[in-house]
Amino acid sequence: ACAPASEEDEVAMGREAAAQMDARLPILADPIVTRYVDSLGTAIARRTARAELAWRFAVVDADVVNAFALPGGFIYVYRGLLERAD
Repeated sequence: ACAPASEEDEVAMGREAAAQMDARLPILADPIVTRYVDSLGTAIARRTARAELAWRFAVVDADVVNAFALPGGFIYVYRGLLERAD
């Protein structure tokens, strides 16, 4: 059996995957929305068992109700999800 990845390895894998996602997806460049999502996401992440990760949040500029996470604390939230949330 393979040993589990170290946190450093997990973050490196996530960083590489995030660079690919950032190149492929339309990332929203609105500083107000980005700041809001980062603030909300950070507040939630601080309450998890992985609070020590340097969490990174991005908003995908697409009218889709979706979100996904990559290893190491890289979180993507779609604009459509934000628009439909209270």
